[in-house]
Amino acid sequence: MLHAAAVALAAMLLALGMNVAYTTWVVSSSQHRWCTTLVTLDNADMHAPPPTSKFGRQLVVDFHNLRIHFGCGDLCRTARGSPARSS
Repeated sequence: MLHAAAVALAAMLLALGMNVAYTTWVVSSSQHRWCTTLVTLDNADMHAPPPTSKFGRQLVVDFHNLRIHFGCGDLCRTARGSPARSS
């Protein structure tokens, strides 16, 4: 009986580990689907006049932070510096 319980526990732990690994992979894949859009939005202010409203400046910061959070690559900013500056 103890052996059967140990096998059942091991099977449950294995299933749990596989579920966590699969969920992590799905979330990562889903986030990376947005990378092209986020890169475009994050770089858009380098080619256009910067936003002048507080809301517009916050959008630029939020797009940049989301791009970093999703792991969409490094951001090279030479034209205007970092978009994460506070105003």
